[in-house]
Amino acid sequence: LASAELEDLIGMLDLQLSDTPDDARASALWRQRALLLEELAGLRTGAGVGFAELQDRPGLVPSHYTIN
Repeated sequence: LASAELEDLIGMLDLQLSDTPDDARASALWRQRALLLEELAGLRTGAGVGFAELQDRPGLVPSHYTIN
């Protein structure tokens, strides 16, 4: 994902977090947010991993991001 797309996903998660009263759901959203921030930091520092490497970590594959 491009940097702007990751920033958009993080923003969407922020909106969900601000409107989530359920602690379990909020915890899952925070985990997703942390993964997205790690991926964004990797892109910006040039230490990002390729999509093929993400296959072993399904939580980082974009199709696994859940944004309602």
